[in-house]
Amino acid sequence: MKVLNSETFDETVIANDFASCISELKDHLNKLVTSVNSTTSSVFNLMKMLDEKQSLLEESSDIVWWLVASRSRVVDQAYAEIDPKEASLYSAKDVANLTRVPPGPASIHSMLKVTIDVASNGTSTAAGLQTVVNKVPKTIKKLLCAELGVISQPTLFPIHTALQKSLEANAWKDAFESATGLSATQKMQLPDLGLLFYRECLLQKQLDAAASQR
Repeated sequence: MKVLNSETFDETVIANDFASCISELKDHLNKLVTSVNSTTSSVFNLMKMLDEKQSLLEESSDIVWWLVASRSRVVDQAYAEIDPKEASLYSAKDVANLTRVPPGPASIHSMLKVTIDVASNGTSTAAGLQTVVNKVPKTIKKLLCAELGVISQPTLFPIHTALQKSLEANAWKDAFESATGLSATQKMQLPDLGLLFYRECLLQKQLDAAASQR
């Protein structure tokens, strides 16, 4: 072992060695931090994926039981006792409330059709939006569009817009068509109408979630 003495002691050499050690230590710490960050990110992503899978399982279970029960949560009434026009909106709202992971089940149109068929005794019908909206009681209209508030983009929420316009005046058709550019009397198959309302409800949920994260 080399002994430091007055002849061998060199402050410059020691300072350089110390600086080199500090530099190496910083490199090791940076690598450690990078590794920890990478591991943390991987764990976080895994937990997020597991959480989404759990949400999907719960969503599927909830919707299946809703289909089996065949009962509207909006009006707390069996779909067999509800007019099919009303059922097209109530079923869409029910499933939208049960949907946890957008864009929801791929078979949503079939699910809505099953429920509407229960209400219509298997005779699928078509109707214009004006006829459907006018069939819904005023108190239920308020429930269906309560979460939306003031609609700044009617073209994105045509059915919600129709519901709100009908609450403002009995003769709401012209106001609706002026706001959306859509016909209130053009007939649609009820499951298609329900699907449109479902997507509107889901879009509103996404906008609310995004706003809450700001």
